[in-house]
Amino acid sequence: MNVVIDYLEKFAKISDITKAKLLEVCSIKSFSKSNILINKGEISGDIYFIINGAIRGYYYQGCKEITHTLAFENEFIAPFYSFYNNVSSGIIYQAIENSEVIIADIKTLEKDFLNDIEICYIAYKLVAERAIIFEERLLDIQYHSAKERFDKLINKYPTIFNRVPLSHIASYLGISRKTLFQVLNGK
Repeated sequence: MNVVIDYLEKFAKISDITKAKLLEVCSIKSFSKSNILINKGEISGDIYFIINGAIRGYYYQGCKEITHTLAFENEFIAPFYSFYNNVSSGIIYQAIENSEVIIADIKTLEKDFLNDIEICYIAYKLVAERAIIFEERLLDIQYHSAKERFDKLINKYPTIFNRVPLSHIASYLGISRKTLFQVLNGK
């Protein structure tokens, strides 16, 4: 589980006492491909750190699946909106590969670390990182062409085409499969 500590230490050095506390509230769980981590309608209070594998967050618009999130090794996912507003999740989180994740309960983290300045700072940096990722994604969809969004995705995840179905990639980019094929073929 030290992989999550290593990741968090990119924000700030963590004392041995805080490391031990963090590791106490974490557990490792494996999900087979297609397993659901969080289903639509659930209120989940867990945060997930992906050790290996890939997770997709999606929702339905009518009968159509819309990919909201793609996450891979050394990334966090969590249904923050659902948790903090105490409402059921509209997003389904599903393993798209066999995946191993570290899970921590957000309420336990809040209770145990509310007065721990190290954890408060790291939590702030982690939430800021997620906010920046989602803002960049929104700006990409609003201001960049399909080709530009595609190029950015490939630069970030060079092996994505070996790991994620084209339909999920197209949906994540906010384009049709036809447009994705045109981008792939340089048209």
